[in-house]
Amino acid sequence: MIDACQDWAERSHMRINHEKTEVMMFYETPSQRTTRFPSTFHITTRFPLSQPPQTLPLKEPLTFKYLGLTLDPYLTMKAATKHICRKINAAHQKVAAVAHSLRYDSSATAGGIRTSPYVLFRIW
Repeated sequence: MIDACQDWAERSHMRINHEKTEVMMFYETPSQRTTRFPSTFHITTRFPLSQPPQTLPLKEPLTFKYLGLTLDPYLTMKAATKHICRKINAAHQKVAAVAHSLRYDSSATAGGIRTSPYVLFRIW
C-alpha cells in the first residue's frame, strides 16, 4: 500500500512527507513484530530525478487520531472513551448549572436574565 501511494505521488511529481506520515499495524502480535522484515516501514524517494534515491523511515506511533478518533494498535478505544466521558461530564455540568439557576434564582435578583441561559452562562 505504501509503495502504491509512493508510485502515484511520483507519477504526479509530488513527494510524500515522511516526517508527517505514520504507519500503524493493527492486532500485530509480538512474534509477528519480531519477524517483520524490514523491521520498520520506509519509503524510497525517486523524485526529483536530479537527486539519488533516498530511503526514509516512517514513524510507528503508539496512538494516533483519525477523524477525531484516537486509535491504538489493539483498538481498545480507551482514549476515545475517556474523551467522550469528559465531554459528557462537561455538558452535564452546564445543564445542571442552568437547571439550578432556573429553579432557585428569582426574577427580581437575576434581573430578568433567568430565562436566558445564553446570556447568563455563555453556553452556546
